Amino acid sequence: MERLYEALKSHGYNDKQIKFVSEKLSSIDESLKECLNKWIDKNIITEVNVSGISLKQLMAKYSMEYPAALLTMDWLKREPDKALKSIKRGIR
Repeated sequence: MERLYEALKSHGYNDKQIKFVSEKLSSIDESLKECLNKWIDKNIITEVNVSGISLKQLMAKYSMEYPAALLTMDWLKREPDKALKSIKRGIR
């Protein structure tokens, strides 16, 4: 958790944001944890595709930071129909 805190802090997150995002990231799907760890340890952005949606595409189209895009990928895994509808409408 300390490594995640430091990674988020170094990307400009404040303490309130860090608490919220780190809690969410701590319970992401197992298949996404390696991507998260690579980002925490080496600032590596790993491409992931879920339900035809690309993580890097989310980052570019919606100006998402990597942690937010990973959480969206997790949402796509957990609730694909609901998440896809929201993404197609345009995430706000």
